[in-house]
Amino acid sequence: MQNQRGSSLIGYALVVALIGVTAVTGMTLMGDETTSAFTTVSEEMRVSQPSGESAPAEDEALTDWEQAQADYDAAMRAAKEARDAALAAAEAAFEAGKEANEGLPKEVRNVADSQVKATYVQAKAQAARGYEQATGAARDAKEAARAVYEAVTG
Repeated sequence: MQNQRGSSLIGYALVVALIGVTAVTGMTLMGDETTSAFTTVSEEMRVSQPSGESAPAEDEALTDWEQAQADYDAAMRAAKEARDAALAAAEAAFEAGKEANEGLPKEVRNVADSQVKATYVQAKAQAARGYEQATGAARDAKEAARAVYEAVTG
């Protein structure tokens, strides 16, 4: 019986670790895609003047800037949703791990609860890091698009 509970604890710990890694990977990829999208918008707005050509019209630059803002808002919402899902999964695994430990002898339960809590804290930290990476990339790309817009509109 105790071996089964210990196996359950290890299983819960592995699930929490997997959820954390998956969330961070997803948010990192989302951040990379967001950066790529904003970079594309910025490059399209940049002025290329090889033969004295003029900058794009201000209304086109404004449209591109508005699209960049909308893309930024969507990226921020998606990053928050991914972070919240990762935190909810970590919380659920934490509670399940604690419940699985209830029947263990006190000394063993204390050690097992400490392991469950450490895994939970690591999963929360990974979710926070992934969120910061994704939102940071979105903010940087938005600022780049804003700088191009301001340069075009002068």
